[in-house]
Amino acid sequence: MTEGQPNWFLREWIADKKMRQKDLLDRTQWQKSKLSKLVNGGSNYTRETLNALAVALGIEPYELLMRPERARAIREFEYSAYKLAAEGRMPFRPE
Repeated sequence: MTEGQPNWFLREWIADKKMRQKDLLDRTQWQKSKLSKLVNGGSNYTRETLNALAVALGIEPYELLMRPERARAIREFEYSAYKLAAEGRMPFRPE
């Protein structure tokens, strides 16, 4: 990311979920100015911010730090690994 741009992918996640900023405002109950600053890089995020947005978007907080397609690929890989382990085809078992 270049200076002045957010180092997370909130805008991409909003589009990926086919949402509008208004939808997030309704779900988070935040003021419009707060969300606008977060989306446009005018404000830094906190752990609480990540958690609230992740809940509103239906994703894990760390996924906001990567593009949606990468997060989906990681989820698919994890699911496949757990499935193989459950079938006894891997030398480990998920916790």
